[in-house]
Amino acid sequence: MKNYYIYRVICGLLLWCLTLGSAEAQKKFYMLAGAVTDESATPLIGVSIRVEGTSNGTITDIDGKFKLRVKGEEKLIFSYVGYEEKVIPILRRSIMEVQLSPDVEELEEIVVIGYGEVQARDVTGSVQRVGMKDLKDFSAGSFEQALQGRMAGVQITAADGTPGNVFSIQVRGAGTITGDGNPLYVIDGFPIEDPEFMEGINPDDIEDITILKDASAAAIYGAQGSNGVVLITTKSGTKGSPKVNFSARFGVSEIPQERRYETLSAYEFVRLQNEINGGTSSYGSEELYRDVQAVDWQDKIFRQGLLQDYNMSIAGGSDLTKFRFSAGYREQEGTLIESDYQRFTTALKLDQQVKPWMDMGLNFRYTHSLQKGMNITGNSVNVVTQALTYRPVWPIGQNPGSDDEYELEDVSNAFFPPNKTLENTDRERANDQFLASAFIKLKLLKGLEFRTDFNYTFALQENKLFYNRGTNQADRGTSGISGNIENRKGLDWRNSNQLTYKFKKGDHNLNLTAVQEFRYNSSFVNRMASNHFATDDFGWNNMNLGVSPQMNTSNFNRSTMLASLGRVIYGFKGKYNLTASIRADGSSKFRAKNRFGYFPSAAFSWQAGDEPFIANLNVFDDLKFRVSYGETGNSRIGAFDALSTVVVTNGAYFNGRYQLGAGQNSLANSDLKWETSRTLNVGTDFGFFDNRIYANVDAYYRTTDDLLLRAKVSPSTGYTQLTQNIGSIANKGIELNIRTINIEKDQFRWETNFNITFNQNEVLSLSDGEQYRYYAPSFGGAFFAEENYYAMIVGQPVGQMYGYVYDGLYQMDDFYRDPNSGQLVPKPGVPYVKDGGSVVGPGMPKYKNVHSEVDADGNVVDYVIDENDRTVIGNPHPIHYGGLTNTFRYKNFDLSIFMNWSFGNDVLNANRSKAGIANKQQNRNYMAEVGNRWTPDNAIESGVWGSGMTEWMSTYNGRLASTYFVEDGSFLRIQNITLGYNLPKQTLRKLKMNSFRIALSVENAYVFTNYSGYDPEVSVKNHPMYSGIDWSAYPRARSYNLSLNMGF
Repeated sequence: MKNYYIYRVICGLLLWCLTLGSAEAQKKFYMLAGAVTDESATPLIGVSIRVEGTSNGTITDIDGKFKLRVKGEEKLIFSYVGYEEKVIPILRRSIMEVQLSPDVEELEEIVVIGYGEVQARDVTGSVQRVGMKDLKDFSAGSFEQALQGRMAGVQITAADGTPGNVFSIQVRGAGTITGDGNPLYVIDGFPIEDPEFMEGINPDDIEDITILKDASAAAIYGAQGSNGVVLITTKSGTKGSPKVNFSARFGVSEIPQERRYETLSAYEFVRLQNEINGGTSSYGSEELYRDVQAVDWQDKIFRQGLLQDYNMSIAGGSDLTKFRFSAGYREQEGTLIESDYQRFTTALKLDQQVKPWMDMGLNFRYTHSLQKGMNITGNSVNVVTQALTYRPVWPIGQNPGSDDEYELEDVSNAFFPPNKTLENTDRERANDQFLASAFIKLKLLKGLEFRTDFNYTFALQENKLFYNRGTNQADRGTSGISGNIENRKGLDWRNSNQLTYKFKKGDHNLNLTAVQEFRYNSSFVNRMASNHFATDDFGWNNMNLGVSPQMNTSNFNRSTMLASLGRVIYGFKGKYNLTASIRADGSSKFRAKNRFGYFPSAAFSWQAGDEPFIANLNVFDDLKFRVSYGETGNSRIGAFDALSTVVVTNGAYFNGRYQLGAGQNSLANSDLKWETSRTLNVGTDFGFFDNRIYANVDAYYRTTDDLLLRAKVSPSTGYTQLTQNIGSIANKGIELNIRTINIEKDQFRWETNFNITFNQNEVLSLSDGEQYRYYAPSFGGAFFAEENYYAMIVGQPVGQMYGYVYDGLYQMDDFYRDPNSGQLVPKPGVPYVKDGGSVVGPGMPKYKNVHSEVDADGNVVDYVIDENDRTVIGNPHPIHYGGLTNTFRYKNFDLSIFMNWSFGNDVLNANRSKAGIANKQQNRNYMAEVGNRWTPDNAIESGVWGSGMTEWMSTYNGRLASTYFVEDGSFLRIQNITLGYNLPKQTLRKLKMNSFRIALSVENAYVFTNYSGYDPEVSVKNHPMYSGIDWSAYPRARSYNLSLNMGF
């Protein structure tokens, strides 16, 4: 019993002790409250607060406040992106007010340079960076369009205004003639050569873009960097609570009325018809049509197009894990009827610190796009040309009551109205793109890191075309109702292994990089076509219903590349920086003896502004000099161009069995080798007045040797073309970028950004001592009598327009009538063109006798104008181009006005060869200028002629490529005007939002130009050899937009 009582006492004492201990423990924790602000006392949202050495933590709310259970003896770690991390003891306080300061090192601009990054002041090569946050209000569907005119040395153009069109980027002039002069694109470290893949990159997902312009910077990518490198860094997750952002853009676009072609009035049209028919026609007297309103077929095919664009993202993370997910949808109606564009994008980016010494990351992107409508550019049956040439009136009393009827009076010239051509032509292009990449980074030793990347892209494209009844192809063509389907597949995967060592001691800073890469690329194309369908009810869904199905075709290509590279970056005292690299690329496209190319580079920069003798001048806030040299290559040719290929042909019966035949399809070129570019660059960066004026200037000289081109060969070989190394070209130029802060006072700021580029291009040599080569752009319907109206000429820029020099119109005084034949014959000394045996006559175009033959006394003895009199008639390359942006900010309002220009470039306006020259085709309309054509009663000395309009023009059509069709393509465009407003931070806190912005903008507001076409910024072939052709390109629209951006 006694033991029992003792037991109870002990248990009670233990229970009391436990309770007391528990109560004491409870007293150790309490609720700490606090707030975090920046240096201006503005609350910071989402600041990470963590008890040192534990996982106990929280983040600040919309008002910058926080609460956290603590004991009072710990230390708190405050961290926020862009600010210095702070560690503060609690000291048993119940309330804490913390102020964070900007992280100076983090605020220093970081520039991505390929396989790494450096601070902007340490850059040795010529690079330029643009943050996409400055372009957030643009309604552009691609980042290329948003960047137009904003970077010196970077010329961005589109073939036309088609929604979803792919843009072309040319860095420092035409550096190749292979047809693929686009730069290498690198998305988060993944190199991509196909510019069409950029369609799938949502501009809202991009953080910033850096362009490597000189070879010392681009040489790190070797054979892939010959045309420059575009480094795209996408947005990542950040430490802190998840942040949701949503943006919406709405717009309407139209073809500017002032840019449309003017066509003949009803009166002028009928007067022309009567002239064609010897004074009378089914229309009657032209006087009956003076008050008749002509049908404007441009109004029938153009419309206002609506735009809607939505983007959403959520991003966040912790010290160990960061993530970002985004999705976007864009729907854009084209300004041409029956055309539109849709795109859906989604992306997921994850970064994880697995161990203190191991990081991993994943990046996934998927895009689906659908482009609908007729691809009018360069089409032989061109709807824009039809809109200019389809008759505007019917004979009085014969109007069908609807402009849907097509011409039947002259069956040989019958065609459908252009709006019906569009409505009855089905065309789709569907793209599916998938990109996946992953990396593992290991911190092996202090300063030593190893990183391996795995990248994979897969693309599917399906192109479908069907001509229904009610189209010229189906009802008037030889194929009847017809269609075709083409499927394309592309696969690209890459493995990169990188070893980086960083060492810093005293004044010395060393960065060593070694990389090994392997890349595999393949593509497959399959095409089926059929014609003479009995019905168009099923369209392309039943291709086997065609009466004359065509043979299916398919093509497979694959290539591999192996690369190794090394780079050294050395800095001394933060003032002297040296970068040197060497890369070796091996490609399966070349034979063994030329398989590897070697591409070195070196660059040096001097931060002269840090020298005491310059700093003491008190003139410069920053002064830096740069010099660099580098070599890059190009292997963008077919996978089997160096090899002889064999195809299966028709066979024959032998011994009762059918044996297939085989034949050589192409010649081998075992000597084919890398195209190599060498660039020397010198530059300087400098700033004045606390860097309120900051500029950089670069001068460069680049040569490209062993140009790769599929060129003609002698017919004696049995073949027409062979891929060869044919010569060399050079580009030299000067670039200037200036940023000025003109006014910064109180709550008002005015900032200006200006850039200009001067570039000269020259063909240095061609193979085998040639001085020139002619080239013919391939179009479905020729608009000039000759084919080869572009040329490469030694001493001239690449891709010169080539033809005759227009010299006015022949007059009656230039001829006499032959008494024997009764024909008009040119007087002695009058140059003339022979065409099919007939000669020229009054009112026809006259051309200069450029290369006339002379006798021993110097007298001209040759007055015949022939191909020997052709010469350079136009240059599609501008003398200079650039951009100017003025941004004004007052309190929460901002206004931005952006202009870009091009000066000195020519455009070959082929539209005028079809719609600007009258001929004897009945019921055909023309441009308004034809109303003032040459006639015996209107004997103008220069201007429009009427081909075949009179007795002496019966066979000659006058459609020779000449200076008559070449126009000045210079322009100054007000590209964008944006007015925006941001809600004040106090209002945002009340609404529990991080940000809210509304903006109104006008794009392509106005263009100042002397060009007569829809738009001077046009190049339908989008090829360095055939730049500047306007063949009824899809007109560029003006758009009015509203954008909303919200953050939570």
